[in-house]
Amino acid sequence: MAATLQTLKTWYGNVMRSDYAHIPAAHQTLLTDLSAQVQAGTLTLSAAQSQVIGLAAGTTSVASLT
Repeated sequence: MAATLQTLKTWYGNVMRSDYAHIPAAHQTLLTDLSAQVQAGTLTLSAAQSQVIGLAAGTTSVASLT
């Protein structure tokens, strides 16, 4: 699970363009849950990464509208 969680944290940092050491608690919980689902085989890594992209979509849509 640690490797999957680290992969998702790195993906999060790249998508959000931030240091993943400063992930908000809610996002950290989501990444941990996604990692557990990937490890259990109920979610693909690609699907988990898509959900991380969804987090970024909410923060970038305002910028593109401005």
